[in-house]
Amino acid sequence: MPRDVLGQLTAEELKELKQLQERFDRLASPELLDPKRPTLTPDQYELLALTERNDEIANIAANQSGKTVGAAFYACWVLMGYYPDVVDVCVGTYPLDAPLAWAESSRYRVEIVLEQLGDELNVMKRVFEPRKLRCRTWQGPTLVWWSCWSGDKVRDTAQKLLFGGGRIEERIGSGMIPGDLIVDFEKAPIVRNLLDSVEVKTPYGRPSKLMFKTNAKGSQAYTSEQVHLVVLDELHDEDVIAECRPRTTNTNGVILHTMTEAPGASSAALDDFDGQRPRTVLVKSRLTGMTFYSRAKQDRIAEKYSGAEARARVFGERSQGQGVVFNVPRTKWVKPAVKIMPYWPQGKGYDFGSGGDTGHPSAGVWGALDTDTGHYHIYDEYLSTEQDPEEHCRRMAKPVGIPVFWPHDGDKTDKGFGLQRGLTLAQIYGLIGEPFDLTMFLFSARYVDDVGGAQSSAAFVAQLKRLMDEERLYVHEHLYQTIKCLEDLHYKDGKINDYKDDLFSALKYLMIMERHWVVPEDANASAMQMVRYR
Repeated sequence: MPRDVLGQLTAEELKELKQLQERFDRLASPELLDPKRPTLTPDQYELLALTERNDEIANIAANQSGKTVGAAFYACWVLMGYYPDVVDVCVGTYPLDAPLAWAESSRYRVEIVLEQLGDELNVMKRVFEPRKLRCRTWQGPTLVWWSCWSGDKVRDTAQKLLFGGGRIEERIGSGMIPGDLIVDFEKAPIVRNLLDSVEVKTPYGRPSKLMFKTNAKGSQAYTSEQVHLVVLDELHDEDVIAECRPRTTNTNGVILHTMTEAPGASSAALDDFDGQRPRTVLVKSRLTGMTFYSRAKQDRIAEKYSGAEARARVFGERSQGQGVVFNVPRTKWVKPAVKIMPYWPQGKGYDFGSGGDTGHPSAGVWGALDTDTGHYHIYDEYLSTEQDPEEHCRRMAKPVGIPVFWPHDGDKTDKGFGLQRGLTLAQIYGLIGEPFDLTMFLFSARYVDDVGGAQSSAAFVAQLKRLMDEERLYVHEHLYQTIKCLEDLHYKDGKINDYKDDLFSALKYLMIMERHWVVPEDANASAMQMVRYR
């Protein structure tokens, strides 16, 4: 640090700075946010204060505005039986994209923020206002549900914040809830390093319990129990929301929705927040003016979006359910073709068509993962109105040994192939494709939880947009039909218009089954996961 900057600091500040700079990386980590010494943004404070008098709160918030962190604070307090109405809650600014260090006194909390200005360092102090936060409390052990779209989303967001990321056995207790308060935990099946439930020590003699849920499992996974707090992180299906509401009736519980309603993601369930239902409230959180990021960072984020997308992602406005689905610049995701290496994991996605000029065509896409760079390559496509399944099988079979992932329609018994009645459509394809060495996967495409049935597109759209924006999805530039399909795809009345969406559907089945992709060199070793229907 330049001497002229050091000269601006008091002796006490210099001492604080020396001590706290060494701890910056650890203190700044979201994994180590301390619920017993909470620092909230003004929006987080106002949101959690609403829990005292409201049974259901919908927080429509901009991306990266701190909505999940705010909900995590409240979940910690409810689980631990430790509520912030007995301690000072500090409310103020803390730009996460600037190096910072903080110290506490008996009267206030202060941050020393260092900002690089050319060759100089500017030193600022930010003093937080202590306030009392009163929210809804329960005098006893509680049951909390935290739900996301899929298991991997749970693991990478809420679980990481609350209990720590990485290997469960090594990292549990490294999150907001310390390890000495974790009584017991159960791991979820199938998904690696995903928790199913955690018991947390309380002052009441018996532990509280948090259970992780996923929208992908459907409303049947949200029945029976009486729950004190339900956190629905990102927009959930209407039947799931409806099933959660009676779970909090007898406990005087709270349902907290936290979401960004990007164009087309509107839910009719949120129309209930119109002032007609008592003890419900809808609040909005903006990115602009938020205190997590410096103004320059806010401006850079806002520049990425326009129109309805900007209103949702920057200003936290409700979507009108119209507009283009993928409004990411083509230069970010359409790339020149590259050689697909034989050691890259690969897969194929396929959407069954009805054939004919008026029906849906059959569609297929091929994908590979560059394990060195993390780039996903979509390198081949197939689109045909042909009604003969033999032609589809012939085209989809190559390269041999790479599995074909297909939709839940393939589980239906097909009535269109004469003597083959009684077989599912996937079985028929496996039978017809046997001479071509076609490899149909064992079960229909589904999210990481391995739950069957129809799959919503909302979570996949969010995933694909993220990959596009990060320039990790490469659609090879010669795939004109796939590119056109993605560019033309649009929302109508809150839903994706299914007109000419066949290649998008095939891409969805491919990408949500990435965990089952195989390396061609090792394809024979994975044969037990495939179905040939011999």
